[in-house]
Amino acid sequence: TLLEGARATNTRLGVTGLLLFHEGSFIQVLEGPPDVVEALYARIETDPRHGGALVLSRGLVEERSFGEWRMG
Repeated sequence: TLLEGARATNTRLGVTGLLLFHEGSFIQVLEGPPDVVEALYARIETDPRHGGALVLSRGLVEERSFGEWRMG
């Protein structure tokens, strides 16, 4: 499934975060090394299974909020 693949990729890349679904829309937080997160988001943005992706916030943090979450 898409979720299983994303979890495997995130684990391999050292990316953590959060994925929420509400009323037909998703919101996602990605945490990790900036170059890795940017490359991952570029893949998400061009994936035909995703549409209308918007970046609401981008920046560096001192500590991950979802350090133990690979996706979910």
